[in-house]
Amino acid sequence: MTLAVVGDSFASLDKRYTLWPQQLAEKLNLKLHNLGRCGADTMYIHTQMKYAIEKLNASHIAVSYTHLTLPTILLV
Repeated sequence: MTLAVVGDSFASLDKRYTLWPQQLAEKLNLKLHNLGRCGADTMYIHTQMKYAIEKLNASHIAVSYTHLTLPTILLV
């Protein structure tokens, strides 16, 4: 089973730290595909979600985006 994470900088890869996507995947015992990128807009996030569903066949998807100043995470 696979966890796909899409979103902006709150989901992006940073090799200096173990970020929440990796921690979540480990906790749920899922393979991680982190598609998050710094500066991602809603169109990018939508496109990556579609990719995760259609190409990766992800069993779990976490969507992270920043609205105003509050990070929001949805697990679908």
